[in-house]
Amino acid sequence: MKKMFIISCFAILTLHHTLYSVEIPLGATGITGITSIGYIDMSKVFDEYSKVKASKIEYEKLKSEKYAQLESMEKEINNLKSEIELLKNENEKLKEEIKIAVKEIFDKAGGTTLLKSSKDVYIKPNGIDGKPYCFTRPEVVDAVVRYWFDASAKTVYVMENSTQCNFTRLVFEITGYADICRKTGAIPIYLDEDRTMIFQFKGNASSEHAQDGYDLKQFEMPTTVVEKLIYDKDKNLYINLPKMKTHSMAIVTLGVKNQWAFPRHNDRRYDHNYNLHYKLV
Repeated sequence: MKKMFIISCFAILTLHHTLYSVEIPLGATGITGITSIGYIDMSKVFDEYSKVKASKIEYEKLKSEKYAQLESMEKEINNLKSEIELLKNENEKLKEEIKIAVKEIFDKAGGTTLLKSSKDVYIKPNGIDGKPYCFTRPEVVDAVVRYWFDASAKTVYVMENSTQCNFTRLVFEITGYADICRKTGAIPIYLDEDRTMIFQFKGNASSEHAQDGYDLKQFEMPTTVVEKLIYDKDKNLYINLPKMKTHSMAIVTLGVKNQWAFPRHNDRRYDHNYNLHYKLV
């Protein structure tokens, strides 16, 4: 009985194996005595087929979505390229307009006759900060630098003493002034790195003796400003390039306020109030 049961189980297993399995033939492998290397369980293959089919459908759907995204991104990129090209063209037109305006202004003011004995030109833009609209446009600075080189200036300097805890050297890189100097041969002067000389503020008493007096009577100025623009003012040409903007105390920032960069950083913070106009004068 036991032997019969074993034979029956073997027969059932063999039948099941035959119905749901496929033999893998060796074919013309040259191996004799063996006709196959095993069987593939087709029931497992059929179970996995629906998953494979579903994965393929999901893949095709995902691929279609990604291609659509790529097409959309490509359109956006092409639109941006068109906008950038348009802005470049507009900027070139602006540069040309500024160049014409700068030439007209200086030509009417005397042109090359404005150069003094040293033939050196010191240009002071308003570059206190690198934030948008805080500084004289680089296109203007570039046009002025090139004008004076074309007018046979020996050396053109671009100088500033940035404020609000900014390093002038870094502000020049942000605003494009440093790049202008590199391209044109102008020499940047970072006044906050210069040696200083001591002066006295005039026009008002000290706050120790007057209610509305100055909190700071003594201040320091960069040596370059003192020696080149004050002591040797008859030898060197000084060009003031302000940026027109509003100011909480001075009402507007123009040519006079632009020169408030000359006192060193620490000395500027005192009396930056109703006394500012007196100190500017």
